[in-house]
Amino acid sequence: MMERKDEAMGPALQPQRGLRSPEEAFWGEDNFTPLQRFFLQRLMQLVTLRSSEADLDPHLRRLLDRTIFSTYLDCLDQGVGATAQAILQKVATNAASASN
Repeated sequence: MMERKDEAMGPALQPQRGLRSPEEAFWGEDNFTPLQRFFLQRLMQLVTLRSSEADLDPHLRRLLDRTIFSTYLDCLDQGVGATAQAILQKVATNAASASN
């Protein structure tokens, strides 16, 4: 009899069914493809890094901005542009409220 993949991982590594990550709760749905999820998570990480690094070297800031834009375009290509825009707006709103 074949062992299920979930059972082979052991109890500590089994996926937690019914639990949602903060990102999933923010996005409002959890039916993204793995590729869509990858690009959305990458976008969130990049914009969070950008907003937390105020004293970043200008060349690195420009590189980071281009990486964010490229990842945003990847999100558009994957059909999750509205979610990507929501991520960008949330981080921009948080940065604006933190500077006040």
